[in-house]
Amino acid sequence: MSGGLKMLSGSDMSPSKDNLIISSLEDVHITSDEVNMDISVEISSKNGGGPDNKESHQKPNKDKVGIQSSPHLDDVTVTQQKNLINNGSLRNKEQQQQQKKKQQQYNPFLVAQPPSLTMSKGRDEKVQLDREEHNSVIGHEVIDGNNGTATTEGPMVVEVDPVMDELDRRSCCESERSRLDRIMRKKQDERSAEFSRMQSKFRLEGDNKLILNLGWEELVQALQKRELTATAVLEAYKAKALDATLKYNNITDFIPQATQWAKELDSLPEPKGPLHGIPFCVKDDTNVEGLDTTLGYAKRLYQPATETAVLVRTMMDLGAIPFCKTNVPQTLFTYGSDNPVFGCTVNATNPKLSPGGSSSGTGSLVGAHGCMFGTGTDIGGSLRIPAHFNGVASIKPTVGRLSNMGIVSSLPNLVGLTAVPGVIGKTPSVVTTVFKGISENLRQHKYDPQVPPVPWADEIFKSKEKLRIGYFYSLPYFPAMGDTQEVVQRAVSSLESLGHTLVPFTLPDQYSYMRTIGRFLLADHSRHFNKSWKGERIAKSVALAYLGSWIPVSLQKMIGSMMNCRIFPFLYSKRTSVLFGAGACSSTDLWDAQGDKVKVTEQILEEWNRLNLNAVICPLFPFPAPPVNLPGLLPTAVVYAMIWNLVDFPAGMVPFGRESGKNIDSYDDEGDNALKMAKKGIKESIGAPIGVQVVSLPFKEEVVLRVMCELEKFSYKH
Repeated sequence: MSGGLKMLSGSDMSPSKDNLIISSLEDVHITSDEVNMDISVEISSKNGGGPDNKESHQKPNKDKVGIQSSPHLDDVTVTQQKNLINNGSLRNKEQQQQQKKKQQQYNPFLVAQPPSLTMSKGRDEKVQLDREEHNSVIGHEVIDGNNGTATTEGPMVVEVDPVMDELDRRSCCESERSRLDRIMRKKQDERSAEFSRMQSKFRLEGDNKLILNLGWEELVQALQKRELTATAVLEAYKAKALDATLKYNNITDFIPQATQWAKELDSLPEPKGPLHGIPFCVKDDTNVEGLDTTLGYAKRLYQPATETAVLVRTMMDLGAIPFCKTNVPQTLFTYGSDNPVFGCTVNATNPKLSPGGSSSGTGSLVGAHGCMFGTGTDIGGSLRIPAHFNGVASIKPTVGRLSNMGIVSSLPNLVGLTAVPGVIGKTPSVVTTVFKGISENLRQHKYDPQVPPVPWADEIFKSKEKLRIGYFYSLPYFPAMGDTQEVVQRAVSSLESLGHTLVPFTLPDQYSYMRTIGRFLLADHSRHFNKSWKGERIAKSVALAYLGSWIPVSLQKMIGSMMNCRIFPFLYSKRTSVLFGAGACSSTDLWDAQGDKVKVTEQILEEWNRLNLNAVICPLFPFPAPPVNLPGLLPTAVVYAMIWNLVDFPAGMVPFGRESGKNIDSYDDEGDNALKMAKKGIKESIGAPIGVQVVSLPFKEEVVLRVMCELEKFSYKH
């Protein structure tokens, strides 16, 4: 399965959504190398677009960014593209050299941009542009050095990645795109300059290395006993986090107030709380006063929050120091990790692999030891998947257990599913200490009285009573592959060795509840996202969702039916077909979906009570971290994580093994393109971490954390 959409823009078509015409199934085709996705866009120049077209000779406005021609890239010949690249707005050789030197500087924060652009005029002439040249043509102000004009002769074919202009510009007018591009480049330049400045100040040497080598308990005790200052610890973790983000691109901004906060802690006569002086990271969607909350959109830049989220303020009351914000995928509704503003975050254990999402930066930074813990949110695995992919721990609490005040939702009117804040930590012990501190003494009620008065139950967490724990190794909807089942089996054996009783547990039909999830998530048929995408460049991880937003629901349902038929082997994926056209189309549909949710919850509780369970352990994901470009193509893999969001049970993730690769070739993909793509992709995942998911009943987070900490004793060493 891949995304190959062929869009024909003839002389009578303008770049508006209403003019996306699909005349036959041949106009929408899927071509696949099962991992990479290429999208070809064939463009016919407007009204011939030749040199006689007077509109194409208008002199560009220097205040605009992008190709200054009328109407778009269609009006630029290949020869003139060369001139634009060679001359552009660089009026002399010295300016050209300075610009080239600037572009050649290492900048890991623009990796979401397409690596190359191939243009062909007619059938014969081709020009291959590298990334630097591509940026000159697409992303920067350019003027023909000879006459300041741009024209085109005949049709031009542009082969591009999904985020290319000719795909995503349909959602905006040129002036809005240019404005957002200017804002985005300004932020990228400021960020790159700030990180370069910090490199000379924060280094991984001397005392910094000694501090970073301390384990969790050692660090906490050294700060509590005032053997270390908060300022020294902050500087050490700034150095490590900076090093990590230069490798994995996980941080969007460092918080400038952090140093002052550390000094204030050092001036106190006694430690402020159990997390005194410990730096932590904050997910982009969580407000910190004075910093942007972008959700991966350029239009949200330079709109700093006026108040800090309750979760962050509560952690600060415990003595912790928020020192950076972390990257997210555009929209947050994907377990991908890229956005056009800050680029693509990669896995801390292997930069070729995905770090998961949407708490991508937090998972990657904690996995790279750039901090001990950080915040995240979870509506379908967005805390647990990054923890699983990066070999760290996390917990998704019951909705309401932690305050979501000050956390920005990318779908604020969504019903049926609710994003919940949580913690990603280096180990289950770290996660437990942080979660306990937040929950104790109803600290959050100081800021948010809506939080249910459920204090930390230490007697449950420390109980020595033996537990009854259910388990399952795989789900028919998306069978686990690689070493996933073996890792869960070892976890079962480990818990049995502690005296717990383990019994098989069965979930309801996954096709049914995934369809219910789709009815909730897609109920507005992308209307909210289309507003957010207007004028924006589109991230790879949401490219298919963006393309799908252009397809009428009736056609989506038809494609879904075709995908469920083996007579179309190039389309066949009964797993993916469930989500095509799944969105509720009326209030009645939405009510029915809510009824189905209640039914699924009752079925799970009935089985849970029949077996008299305290917890369940199972896979968190059907495979370990895949290649970084794969998450946007395999949304159905969230089935193991998202069921617990649907029924609102707390769930945690503990790392417990690594992928050996020995069981990949024997995996039965059933001819399903989604399974085939995953099978091929994880051949690159050898050595990647594999985690085990722990689940309990609503508001029983203490049980989840107890089991996680018990499994930690058996887990592989980091």
